[in-house]
Amino acid sequence: MQDWIVLVEKARRRDRAAFNELVVKFRDMAVGYAYSLLRDFHLAEDAAQEAFIRAFHDLPSLQEAKAFPSWLRRIVFKYSDRIKRMKKPAETVIDEAIDHPDMREQPAAALEKRETERTVLRCVQALPEKERTVTTLFYINGYSLAEVGSFLEVPLTTVKSRLFSARSQLRKRMVSMIKETLGKHAPNEDFNSRIREVLDRVPVVDFELHRIKEKGGAPRIPESFPFPSCVRAYLEYIGKGYEPEIIDSHGRKWRKDNSYVMAVGTSGAVFKLTWKPGWHYDNPLIEYVSDEPLAPQKKALEAMGISYEILMNDGANRERFVRKIKESIVGGRPCIAQGVVGPPEECLITGFDKDGEVLIGWSFFQKMKEFLEDVEFEAAGYFRKSNWYGNIPVLFVLGDRRVRTDVEEVYRRALEWGVQVMEAKSVRGGIPAGIAAYQAWIDTIADDSQFTGKKVKDLVMQYDVHHSNVGLLAESRFYAYLFLSMIRKETSLGKKLDDAAGCFSGVHDVMWKIWKAVGGLGVNPTKAKLFAQPEVRGKVVELLKEARELDKKALAYMKEALGGK
Repeated sequence: MQDWIVLVEKARRRDRAAFNELVVKFRDMAVGYAYSLLRDFHLAEDAAQEAFIRAFHDLPSLQEAKAFPSWLRRIVFKYSDRIKRMKKPAETVIDEAIDHPDMREQPAAALEKRETERTVLRCVQALPEKERTVTTLFYINGYSLAEVGSFLEVPLTTVKSRLFSARSQLRKRMVSMIKETLGKHAPNEDFNSRIREVLDRVPVVDFELHRIKEKGGAPRIPESFPFPSCVRAYLEYIGKGYEPEIIDSHGRKWRKDNSYVMAVGTSGAVFKLTWKPGWHYDNPLIEYVSDEPLAPQKKALEAMGISYEILMNDGANRERFVRKIKESIVGGRPCIAQGVVGPPEECLITGFDKDGEVLIGWSFFQKMKEFLEDVEFEAAGYFRKSNWYGNIPVLFVLGDRRVRTDVEEVYRRALEWGVQVMEAKSVRGGIPAGIAAYQAWIDTIADDSQFTGKKVKDLVMQYDVHHSNVGLLAESRFYAYLFLSMIRKETSLGKKLDDAAGCFSGVHDVMWKIWKAVGGLGVNPTKAKLFAQPEVRGKVVELLKEARELDKKALAYMKEALGGK
């Protein structure tokens, strides 16, 4: 049995070392074949790298190991064709394919050598496709005629015939130079390390999650906090998530992802409210849960039993970031990063390309035009972001999840944290928070001078900030209701949690009344101008006061459930 057949069998069982040996065995052939199609060595390497990573993921579906060469060829063709359609090779492809002349040589000799290599490549490219393919494969690294035939799925006699025809069309002196020229462009030892790695079918994170149509089943409940959403997707991908449930709400059935409920609840985000005086889009940030940086994220991961490592960007540890990301992805685990695409909120890193120069993943902000500099997209929908290091302040490298046995203690600590969040009068150097944030919000929208003589675009911006905070409060308090209901089911903590959950559900309903006061969900000039009217804002102020009283009651009930702590 041929050695590579044994390697295929091992690689089908997810033996990465065996697969790396397969790459070494077939990388020259894959690049050579891609080059015969694309006529550009750089694009050929890109196509071959994508083909190998696809091959690794799809190997279990390969029924016969001996069919690997021809199966790989079809994958290389697929990615070469995709590149050909997406990016037309440059007109100067031959010049670009030749390395700059070695300046240690005499200038005249270097120029002559370069011109000869260009001539060789032109002659090879001028051959008919079948002859060009056989010639490239045969000469790029000394593959045997039999190996070329196996790769192309043609008889040995056909390979010989095509090679003879190619040689007949080339000058004798040219034939002797082809091996040297093509061999120079065979991929070197770092090809394996540059193969991109992308995790397949990682669950999406998105502001519009509830609008994404899934085959069968109920739509997911909306998710507005990026970090808990990333944790939910991570656990779902590694198969360690909490069991989802189907619930009734707003007259229809929804899928409740308990991984998200747990993450958003234990982080304290469900109990949060902040309002910076004025009009600020960053009020919803999970960072404003407390004064302590990353406290919400740490508390959620610890409560859920997820091991983690946090890397802070100090401006000089890019190599460590790349290494940790690559190790995580190659190990089959996405990681969570702040920023990358959009503001410094969390996204899910699902892969890398070009040795880490490009990060691949899901972000809540990848559909927003203002955040798409250096962003491209994969066929699966993932973003591709280059020049990412300056946009990533924090990286979370996640490990396995162990099931916590001290469930009641976990929930008790989460409730104590929730009480602390709601009682905080300010965070981060004076941002009004908790119950106190209601008054800052009310004072802002009750101030007529904020709306007098404003241009429509300014009114739209102000209403957008208000509208976003209403939405965030509606969702956070609905998830507070779900989280407390979960605690009641799984612990012996008091019935007062039912009362608190009811109050939080009431806040959610009040937020819908606020939206109704200006004609419903959504932001547009008509609603913005309506919101600017004193009588409308007066109604909104009264509704915010109603929500504040419900929050106060919920807080009191939570403290009673904790035994007055």
